[in-house]
Amino acid sequence: CLNALRVRPMAFRFFSVKLRSQGRTCLEALQQHPDTAPFISPKLWESKRFVAQAVAVRALQALQFASAELRDDDSLVGDAIRQDAMSLQYASRRLQRSRKLVLVAVRRNPKALRCA
Repeated sequence: CLNALRVRPMAFRFFSVKLRSQGRTCLEALQQHPDTAPFISPKLWESKRFVAQAVAVRALQALQFASAELRDDDSLVGDAIRQDAMSLQYASRRLQRSRKLVLVAVRRNPKALRCA
C-alpha cells in the first residue's frame, strides 16, 4: 500500500479504514501529500502523540485537523508554529491571542499576523 502512495498519494482515500487508522501509514501518506489529511482517521487526530508526529511532517495540516483540545495545547501549537507560522490560524482562540506565540509566528512569517 505504501508503494501506491509513492505513485499516487491521493489513492490514500481509498485505503481501508483499518489502514487509515494506523499511525505510521498515515504519517507516510501525510508526508507524501498534504491533501491526504482529511482521510486520516479522526481518532488519530485526537491522539497527542500522533499529532505531535504529524506536526513534524506537515504542521499546517496537523493543526488544522487536530482535535479542539490539541489545538489549545501550548506546547503542540508552539511546535507547529515553529514549523509553519501560518499554523497559527488553526490554533485555539486563546492561543491566537497569546503574545508569545504570535511573536514567534510573525518572526517566522509576517503574514501570520492576520491569523492572530
